[in-house]
Amino acid sequence: STNEFASYKLRFNKHIASSMSIDPPESKENTAILQINAFFIILFIINYYTISPNIHQISVLLEEPRSGTALIGITNVGVIVNSMLHTFYLSKPKSLAKCHVRAAMFRLPLMMCAGFGSVGNFLFARALKSGDFTLALVGRLLTGFASAEVLNRKLVLLLLSQKSLNIEVVRLVKWS
Repeated sequence: STNEFASYKLRFNKHIASSMSIDPPESKENTAILQINAFFIILFIINYYTISPNIHQISVLLEEPRSGTALIGITNVGVIVNSMLHTFYLSKPKSLAKCHVRAAMFRLPLMMCAGFGSVGNFLFARALKSGDFTLALVGRLLTGFASAEVLNRKLVLLLLSQKSLNIEVVRLVKWS
């Protein structure tokens, strides 16, 4: 039958790959998850650093000429708090992370991070239009909550074998 042939072919490929000291190809689903994850990381990095080159103009626009450091720093506060929350989520003894370690468990936290980033960008844009410094701070704080560094690292470790991990990290660095 077709299923038996596919199973035999997969076992044969794994045997050949192990004898040649190379990993069998990752599944298409894992490859897609890793590509989306890499895109998410790059998008966050762009969003995180996009404020730096024109921080003085933004501060003047918000009528707070000395507020540039606060706008940059509040994002870091969001990143630190979010990283601590993600670490707690992944290390909790009875958490979903310990019971069912699979890629699906990352879906909700990553979607929440994307939502925080979207809302943060929207609020920051509204603040620039209205000149509201407090709204700009809230927007940048939510942008910090869009960080999923801890989740991204755990997801990559979960999906990749030890041998292909280095190749994927090099590919990610090359993209960014």
